Amino acid sequence: MRLPARLTVDEAAVLLGFHEEAISVLMKAKMMEPLGGHAPGVQRMFAAVEIQRLHNDVKWLSKATRVLREHFRLRNNKQKSTDEHPDIGRT
Repeated sequence: MRLPARLTVDEAAVLLGFHEEAISVLMKAKMMEPLGGHAPGVQRMFAAVEIQRLHNDVKWLSKATRVLREHFRLRNNKQKSTDEHPDIGRT
């Protein structure tokens, strides 16, 4: 299958086996860099050749999985804490 030269966040996520939300987490962790940098309000695009390289890099995939696991663990713990103590942080 021939890919276009540039891929959207959705397309990159599918090829890497992650949810779309994971791509922004990986960008914040400096594990992925969109074409043209991080301009606000612009659709993020990725080089297909780079996504294919990451797809084939077992060490990168393992590290990305660890980063995502930790991100969602922290987010879930924060949500759990807020649910258990709904008055904390309210004035």
